[in-house]
Parts: sequence; structure tokens; C-alpha cells
Amino acid sequence: MKKLSAFATLQVANLFSGAGSAISLLAIPWVLVETTGNPALIAGYFLVSQICLLLLLPVFGPTVDSLNRKTIAIVLQLGGLGVQLVAAYSYTLWQSHWILLFSASVILVLRGLDQVIRQSIAQALVDKEQYRSANKKIEFVRQGVTFASGIVAIPIYHFGGIVFVLLVDAFTFAFAGLCLSVLPRLKMTPQLQGKASLLQLARDSVDLILSRPRASILLAVSTIPTCAVVAMNIIYPDHFRSFLNESSATYYFHDSIYAAAAMAMVILWGTRQHSPPDLCKLLSLPMAAFLFGVVLIATVPKLEATYAAIAIFAMIAAYIRMNRSTYIMDSFDDAEQGRANATVELSATMISIVLTAGLGYLSKLVGVQYLWSVFLVIGVLGVIVLLMTPGTKSLASPSKLDGPR
Repeated sequence: MKKLSAFATLQVANLFSGAGSAISLLAIPWVLVETTGNPALIAGYFLVSQICLLLLLPVFGPTVDSLNRKTIAIVLQLGGLGVQLVAAYSYTLWQSHWILLFSASVILVLRGLDQVIRQSIAQALVDKEQYRSANKKIEFVRQGVTFASGIVAIPIYHFGGIVFVLLVDAFTFAFAGLCLSVLPRLKMTPQLQGKASLLQLARDSVDLILSRPRASILLAVSTIPTCAVVAMNIIYPDHFRSFLNESSATYYFHDSIYAAAAMAMVILWGTRQHSPPDLCKLLSLPMAAFLFGVVLIATVPKLEATYAAIAIFAMIAAYIRMNRSTYIMDSFDDAEQGRANATVELSATMISIVLTAGLGYLSKLVGVQYLWSVFLVIGVLGVIVLLMTPGTKSLASPSKLDGPR
């Protein structure tokens, strides 16, 4: 009963913290493009945040497995609170877009770390037998927050401006920290030994996750949601401006469409995590949908086609995220899950850096409208990898699944 109450409290914290960050990360990119006329700034701060994550994740995974996870989560909320308060006060004094770039970069870093710690806390609170149901609730709350944020971001921004948005985000960080403070202690067995380098920590974490069957495919498939996120951050703002004559309404609305489609996937397929009898069948649906979405948005120059592609990408991302976290829950012990979650996030971050830098450069050479061909190439390569991959009856380790936690 205590674990169920703690899990519910964690979901409330996820709800508030996620909502504030989502609203600010929706408002800041549009303000930057609107005030500077330079979409490359969005790629810039996104790239900076991903590089910071790349450096932090190798040590963050062992830290999550070594220290009190509750304390780590609260520290991250306090960090977000401080950053947004400083950013809000500074922007009232100078109105510099560099302040917004700093705020967005730090919040993206904190969000990446927060995803690892929240997932690890949930896996420690919930028993393996109940995790598929809990995982469905986690993904539904995540997408519900995004859905609501896409609707309320417009009135909040127009009501009080970007400073008010930053203050709202600061409040949600504070409230989430209060919720997390009532969770039980989740102290783990120390995993940090000596003065290991970042490279050694990263190598050890990768070795850990690759020791499980088909984990390399797990890392590869995790790049598909990353492609969708990069597209939403880099391509969509400029893409929507061509339809809307610089009106922000539909740009905000696209996040709600993304979340609504993901919520539909959770409702329809949330209980079918790992149910396909063969790994290739598990991968074929999202890969085929990904290719269809890319072709649709690249060849049909209509807003409705863009919305349809967004919905497809959202459903793919939700489907893969649920299967990914369930795989980690089934295949790793409590003291290993932090490193496993961080390693999966690390692989996605590396892809984000490559795509962000590459797309930013290509947009100057060929224009934003042709960047979808990059995703088409990624999809084709994914199909080739899929066809070359032998099937397997289960994603998770049989010995871990058959034995008690």
C-alpha cells in the first residue's frame, strides 16, 4: 500500500514538473524565432544541451544506482527552480535572447537527467508483475501533460509574456520538489569505484546493458523517438511558419496533436508490452509507420499531412518508450536500472547531437523543406537492420523473468 501511495505521489510530481517545463520549452523557441528571425538559435541551444547531457549521463547512471534517488530527484527540482527564477529576473532587466537560450539549455539538460531518475524511482517502487500497468500510467501522464501544455501555453504566454512563463515553470519545479520530499528513501548499493574517467564509466554502463540479450537492438530502436523529437525542435517551428504567416497558434497546437496520438497508443496498446512473439515483428510496425510518416510530410505540402505525420511519430515514440522501459525493468536488478536508463538515454543523446548538427548545417545548404529526406534515409537504414536481425522469442532475459525480484 505504501508503494502504491508513493507511486501516485511520484505521478503528481511528474505532472507538475513536466507541465511547467513543457510550457516554457514551447514558448521559448517561438519567442526566439519571432524576435531574432533566426531558427538556427533553436538548433544551437538544443545542441548545447545534448552535449552537456552526453558528458553528464555516464556519471549520472552510476550515481543514481549509488545514492538516494529521492535526494537526487529533489536536487534536480531545486536546480530547475533556481534557474527559472534567475532567468525571469534577468530577462526583466535586459530582455536578451541569450538569457532565454541559457534557460532552455539548462532545462533541457535537467529534463534529460530527470527522465532517468524518475524512471529509476518508478522501477524501484513497483514490483515487476505490476510494472506493465504502472508503465502505461507513466506514459499516459507524460503525454497528458504535453497535451494540456500545448493548449494552455498560448493563453499563458499571451497573458503574462515570457517572464510569466518562466515563473510558472519555477512554481511547478517547487511543487514537484515538495511532492518528491514525501517519498521513501531509495538508497542503493554504491557503484562508483575510485576515480574512474567519464569514458570508463560510459564503457562500463554500455557493457552492462549489452550483456543482456538483444539490448543492442533496444539501443538502435531508441533512435526513432529521438528522430521525432529532433524534428519537432528543429524543423517544425520553421515548417509551421510557412503555413501560418508567422502565427503561433498552430505551432503550439502541434504538441497537443502529438500527445493526443501518443495517449491513443497508450490506451490501445499499453497492455501489449513485449507481447509480439518475435522481435522483428515488434520493430516492423513502428519502422513501417516511421517511413510512411516521413514520406507523407515530405511529399504532401498541406498542414493536414503535417498533423498526420506528427500523430504517427507520436504513436511510434510512445510504443517504443513503453517497451524500452519494460525491457529494462525485466532485465536489470534495482541496483542496475539507473545505469541502464542512463545508457539508453546516452545513445539517444548521441543521435540527437549528430542529427541536430547535421540538420542545422543542411538547412543552410538545401533549405528546411528538404530535411525530411534525411529521416527517410534513416528509416531505410532501419529497415535494412531489421531485415538482417534474426528473430527472438523474448526481449528480456529468461532467467530474470522466471525468477523472483
